[in-house]
Amino acid sequence: MVDVPLVLRVRPIRLGPMPRERSAPLGGVRLGVGALVACALVVVACGGAVPAPLYIPPPPAPVVSAVAVEPTAPAPAPAPSLPPPCPPEMAYVQVGDVRVCVDKYEGALAEVADDGSTTPWHFSRSVDKVDRVFHAIPAKGFKPQVNISQLQAAAACHASGKRLCRLPEWTAACRGPSENLYPYGSTYRFGACNAGRPSPVASAREAAREKLRLHDPRIAERDNTIMSGGAHPLCVTDTGIFDLHGNVHEWIADTPKARKPYIGTFMGGFFADGRLNGEGCLYKTTAHSKEYHDYSTGFRCCKDAGDGAQAVSP
Repeated sequence: MVDVPLVLRVRPIRLGPMPRERSAPLGGVRLGVGALVACALVVVACGGAVPAPLYIPPPPAPVVSAVAVEPTAPAPAPAPSLPPPCPPEMAYVQVGDVRVCVDKYEGALAEVADDGSTTPWHFSRSVDKVDRVFHAIPAKGFKPQVNISQLQAAAACHASGKRLCRLPEWTAACRGPSENLYPYGSTYRFGACNAGRPSPVASAREAAREKLRLHDPRIAERDNTIMSGGAHPLCVTDTGIFDLHGNVHEWIADTPKARKPYIGTFMGGFFADGRLNGEGCLYKTTAHSKEYHDYSTGFRCCKDAGDGAQAVSP
């Protein structure tokens, strides 16, 4: 056997400027540039061709399925809110068939001037022979009107867009759905309401040294008699109506005797008597004409409930 020398022919490979050696990913293995050149020399030495760069296709784009989106229905328009059944100074009373607004306080008067302005009227002064229009206002924090007749009270309520309470309305306001005997409950509580005080008639006549008539304002102005509206915080109903028992008698729109239409009715008793003609809410006086007035007679206004009463009805 003759030994034949092995001759390697190295084909020169032109290389551009050698960049700084850095790694490049190849099938998960990082090789430097020098290693790549060595691999190329080996392939050439073995008579092979330089392989083309490995092509790695990009990942396929994610497929997004088209989903039909239904349009959102518009929100329904809010239902129109009903107005409250009563003005702020009145309480809504709902008992049985009764649906009515009742003043939270007994009535006072305000004199209306020609220009429409109003001036408070003194609580003990009668409006007899006074050619003025008077508005009824709730006596919250001050004394209610006395020395007023049923006819005068009805006119004042009417001038204020209200009216006198009817008997079933006044009774429902005082007794409530539980049919209490007193505004605050069924058991009498001494001192809860302004009732049971001494009569001021004798002391007023003694002070005046004359026999005063019962509508004389000096009687109503005696101490320890009429109190401001709300001065007895326990004398209140569940609906927030004050002084339905005691303080001043309250004229109502009632004709108790069919054959005597001039006779009127007042309810609730007053500061010197809360029991003579009935207990608490049942106190009722039917002995005087609708033109009668004295130091004890007052009033309270009612009003038909508005559309907002539907919102609180069962």
